[in-house]
Amino acid sequence: MSRRILDAVSLVEERSREARWLLEGVLPAGGLVLLAGETSSGKGFLSLELAIGVASREVAWGLRCGLSGRVLYLCSDADEAEMARRMKGLCAGYGCVAPKRVVFDFNRYVFAEEDAGGLTKMIRQEGYEVVIVDPLSRYLPWMNDDSTRSVGIGLQTLREISRASGATVVMAQGFNKLRQKPLGRWGEALTDGTERVRGSTELVAASDAALLVRRGTTRNVVELVKNRMGRARWGSFFSVVDMDGGICVVFEAKKEAEVKAPVTLAELLERRMKRVLRGKAEKKFLRTELVAETKKLLGQVGAGQRAWAEALALLGKDAEILVEKGEGNFKVYGLKEPSKAMFDAVAEEQGSLSALDLLGKKIAVEAPLRLLEKQLAEMELGAKPDVLDEVMRRINNDV
Repeated sequence: MSRRILDAVSLVEERSREARWLLEGVLPAGGLVLLAGETSSGKGFLSLELAIGVASREVAWGLRCGLSGRVLYLCSDADEAEMARRMKGLCAGYGCVAPKRVVFDFNRYVFAEEDAGGLTKMIRQEGYEVVIVDPLSRYLPWMNDDSTRSVGIGLQTLREISRASGATVVMAQGFNKLRQKPLGRWGEALTDGTERVRGSTELVAASDAALLVRRGTTRNVVELVKNRMGRARWGSFFSVVDMDGGICVVFEAKKEAEVKAPVTLAELLERRMKRVLRGKAEKKFLRTELVAETKKLLGQVGAGQRAWAEALALLGKDAEILVEKGEGNFKVYGLKEPSKAMFDAVAEEQGSLSALDLLGKKIAVEAPLRLLEKQLAEMELGAKPDVLDEVMRRINNDV
């Protein structure tokens, strides 16, 4: 692999050039872009939408494309018939013809140092502006072993290919199966989610930009969690919709306030402890009891004594939480009297679903917390009309 050496003047001049964008103001052009997500979260449709946007539409994900040109889509795992169905559906939905500038390569490559020259030559000769690798793990077989060194070699090869060819490499990757289940009863995001990406240590670190795709009850969300060049906070809700024989990916940009900064481990633990307390509003917990109950909600996540201490300190400052002295002068934790603000906080924590808004309007201030918990748990089954009707019937009968 070639070595890259620049003097200070050349380095400053090269990096001072006007920034190039794959998606203007959000994703940089050139380098490595990570697109990671859960199974069936829609990341495959996002990849195809991006390919069509760069090749012909000049718009993708509700944003203006900064690049226009040929796209190489490496997809050795894909079923050709399914890929054809999706491409045909998207083009019909957008009212365009299938762009010749998107090229699908169903052959398998292994990104090792000796392959860099041949792939770079092919990308340059064919003039590809963007290379989409889906899924990355099929081209880096060592990823399943979580071998940091081996994954690093493959990523170094990809970076060399991108640098030498000038192409932007988009790496589609799944979440680690062991960490794919939501951590809590209602499944809020864990920190910024990057630790859930298979091969996360090297993969996220090597990326110039990283996006996470998550499933939702009524719609999915794509969110930017890392960006070396542009803003690091951007997100959009999206849904894959069948429309008049075609398929459209409908985007609804998240408001700035909805794009959350990464959550610290202590903040995550504090949220989980609040859920334990809300679930048993009548009970007072000793510190050890509260920690033990909270650990049941954490799944694969571990936390040290320092993180627990920070979380308990945060919990003690929460206006909703009552901290007092119990037997033996030990602190006990519980909830203060239920209030309308408390119900609003619970609803807000679960997300901005219209069904939860309905719950917030219908539930009386005096309603038991366990009733709210039961109804919110049912909401996780999905915001389908029959589910909503049943929830509303129970609210009207019980409250």
